[in-house]
Amino acid sequence: MGFQKIKDAFRYAGLYSGATVGRVAGRIDKGRGEIAGKLYQLDTNEGANQLHGGPYALDKVKWDYCIVEEPHVVHVVFSYEDQAGNNGYPGNLKVQVIHSYDDKNTWTIEYQATTDQETLFNPTNHVYFNLNGQMDQPVTNHFLQLNADAYLPLRKDGIPIGKQLNVSGTDFDLREGRFIEDIVSSQEAQIRDSKGLDHPFLIEEQEVEVAMSLFLPEKKRYLEVRINQA
Repeated sequence: MGFQKIKDAFRYAGLYSGATVGRVAGRIDKGRGEIAGKLYQLDTNEGANQLHGGPYALDKVKWDYCIVEEPHVVHVVFSYEDQAGNNGYPGNLKVQVIHSYDDKNTWTIEYQATTDQETLFNPTNHVYFNLNGQMDQPVTNHFLQLNADAYLPLRKDGIPIGKQLNVSGTDFDLREGRFIEDIVSSQEAQIRDSKGLDHPFLIEEQEVEVAMSLFLPEKKRYLEVRINQA
């Protein structure tokens, strides 16, 4: 899911729809982070916590970009320099995010960054996929498979409680796949309180290549997500 007009991307920025998020994706408890032995108070933007890098993070800035065309692939190279102190983070951070699309229908996102001081950097892309092709249709008819043996349970404010649990015997076990309708209707407390899945899943190193797949049987549409970092 994305926006057709740039003004809408900023108007509805809280959705993070299709955005590059960071410096740190996810929530940081009370906005406190330890970097190189020093405690930093980061800017908060979700109650007492920091979400997706803070109130003026990478999703809310205008990036420079260039387009590079090759015979079988096209790249859009986005560049931005995040100044030291922005959202409370140390270090000037030079970031490149390269989106590539090839003639085999493979979309690749590559992240590169350098900094002049130790800092935190854990970005992601906050894309939403609806294989129905109609954004007003729910994704409950999608079949989701996730190659993760464990997950992190959350507090009610979305912060991990500090331990990991095995998915075996729970509604978090998606290794064989389940329809999203079955997942979101679960009465498991963690899923019910989060109104679905908002949890970190842990992927073992040997499983790192194919992380997730999504299938829409009605239209025979299939999406596979591969990663190279666990």
